[in-house]
Amino acid sequence: MAASAIRHLFVLLGVMGFYSFSVRAEDVPTHYIVYSLEELKIGDRAGTNGNGLVGSKAEVLVGIDAVIHGSIIAKGNIKLYDRSIVYGDATSQGAVIKYSGATVTGTIQQQTQAPVYTIPTRTVQTGAPNRNYHRHNEYSGPRGKCDTEYSHVQC
Repeated sequence: MAASAIRHLFVLLGVMGFYSFSVRAEDVPTHYIVYSLEELKIGDRAGTNGNGLVGSKAEVLVGIDAVIHGSIIAKGNIKLYDRSIVYGDATSQGAVIKYSGATVTGTIQQQTQAPVYTIPTRTVQTGAPNRNYHRHNEYSGPRGKCDTEYSHVQC
């Protein structure tokens, strides 16, 4: 499979470390860095790396001193908290609310149609037994039904 056909998502799960899983490229919204079906919060002093869209089917909250490199599109309101910076446009079907020192370098559009992306869903089969994986051990799962690159795990 071509490298352009897969994008990797990384999830931080507590102090356990990083886990990665692959998503088909056609399942990722075009030009988006982050997209949410619910309220999207970009935390204080956080931001995006790279130039792309940040979007939500609901409200987008950009935290204090956060930096967004790219435009924001929201079906709900966009709230830019103190000293947050958006290096791009802010387009909202609701209102764009800027608190003290918040900046948008591009165009602000309020009460305008915001596109909504439908995230595809997949069915997951449940009922497989739980397995515990311990550090520095190997496990080789049964081949056949689960004959994939994940049938051998090394921790």
